[in-house]
Amino acid sequence: MQNATPSWADHEAIDAYYTEAKRLSVMTGSKHDVDHIIPLQGKHVCGLHVPWNLRVITKTDNVRKHANCGDEDVIGFLAERGFKILFGVNKLKRAIKLGKRETVLFVSPKEQIVLSIAYAQGEFVIDTAPEGAVTPSVVMTAVS
Repeated sequence: MQNATPSWADHEAIDAYYTEAKRLSVMTGSKHDVDHIIPLQGKHVCGLHVPWNLRVITKTDNVRKHANCGDEDVIGFLAERGFKILFGVNKLKRAIKLGKRETVLFVSPKEQIVLSIAYAQGEFVIDTAPEGAVTPSVVMTAVS
């Protein structure tokens, strides 16, 4: 993990995840681990040992994940922020796993915006797509 931990990483925040995993293990009687959302040694992309790439999950779930970028990670990230993928979910998941940026059309009753979603430097990034970006093959909307 030493090579995956940048010098600027917030070590106190990282330690808090490990403390929480121990607390939950004792409280529930079920072993909990600190999981790297994007694995440190993934097949196509490697994550960093930084707070925004960590979460506490059960040991069973962590073993099941076994160094794969969880397919639902990007979907869960978007859902937590009030978004739902309407079309192209597999294309978006594949792009995230490969460390690529994906162009997404955001639709709402009031507007349509072309966005870009990526996983960069250990965090999901949503930006306005650059002028002349490729035609979006993923569509998402806000969930009310």
